[in-house]
Amino acid sequence: MQFFDQAAVARALPYAELVDALARGLQEPIESPLRSHFEPNHDASTVLSMPAWKAQQMMGVKLVSIWPGNSALGLSAVSGVYVLISCTDGRPLAVLDGTELTLRRTAAAAALAARTLARKDSQTLAILGTGSLSAPLALAHASVMDFKSIRVWGRDLQKAQAVVNTLALQGIQAQACEDLQATLAQADVVAAASTATTPFIRADWVCPGPEEEGVAAVLESFLHSFA
Repeated sequence: MQFFDQAAVARALPYAELVDALARGLQEPIESPLRSHFEPNHDASTVLSMPAWKAQQMMGVKLVSIWPGNSALGLSAVSGVYVLISCTDGRPLAVLDGTELTLRRTAAAAALAARTLARKDSQTLAILGTGSLSAPLALAHASVMDFKSIRVWGRDLQKAQAVVNTLALQGIQAQACEDLQATLAQADVVAAASTATTPFIRADWVCPGPEEEGVAAVLESFLHSFA
């Protein structure tokens, strides 16, 4: 059985290759039942179990724990592990860091959607939110589209700048922004990663996209390709 820690998962899944793999994988006949939800402490702490498999090949199970009180302890509120099992003989094949896997898969799926649906001449990407998914979203989008400008918006400008600094270490130049309306007005593609429970984006703040009929045609093509 193989073990992949956070660094190993990152090395094995460069964004451009992961986006292409997702494009192929989403067309496979994968069975994925609804996730199970458990509250072992009978409070807000939660464990989610998410299985998926392809018959006679492999099955994966992701376990995600959500402990809201961890933030007060300086710990991550969300963590996870992924177990890969052979559907041929039932043997466990690998255990992966589920947190890194989730961040990369979520960011790559968003980038795949943008690559498929956004205008091909899109030049400005806006990342809304400053959490752990913000930098992966920027990196994944930048791996599949040639953006001239990347802007990171957050309610806390210092946190937005921290994301920008993280991206700079990866060779991606970005700019921290504090005016959401102005950020949206300049963006061709918007990727939002927020835990907000109320709407914070107004429709009239977003730049016009392709003509409505064009969007419908592209969306229909996109949905058919993953049917």
